[in-house]
Amino acid sequence: MHLNPESLSFALLISDLGSIARAANMLGMKQATLSRKLTALESRVGVRLFDRSTRGAVPTVSGPGF
Repeated sequence: MHLNPESLSFALLISDLGSIARAANMLGMKQATLSRKLTALESRVGVRLFDRSTRGAVPTVSGPGF
């Protein structure tokens, strides 16, 4: 499985900030774009990394281990 380093850095930033919206803002991209990139990463690794809500993005049980 090939993982894009950019996608990994996006996941780390989301984890650090606890929010896809804040991470997208820091990266200068739309929230929807970053959300799609995260969904693609989760699809590649075969596990959901974050629980998303209106209050932010919290790593799942699998997230920190990833």
